[in-house]
Amino acid sequence: MALIAGSEQTLRVIRRTIAVSVGYNIIGVGLAVTGVINPLIAAIMMPVSSVTVILMAWRSETFRTEP
Repeated sequence: MALIAGSEQTLRVIRRTIAVSVGYNIIGVGLAVTGVINPLIAAIMMPVSSVTVILMAWRSETFRTEP
């Protein structure tokens, strides 16, 4: 049961991080297309999006270790 629960939690984390990444990029593209942000800011936002996703995945505990 622990493996099933861990795999379900892993899938939730994957779906959550994809949703955050897509939302972040949609907002960034919308701001860039409308001219609110310049290309340099957009170029900086791209790796920040990746770091955000990595940190979210790293912070989540998908499999709990029990002593």
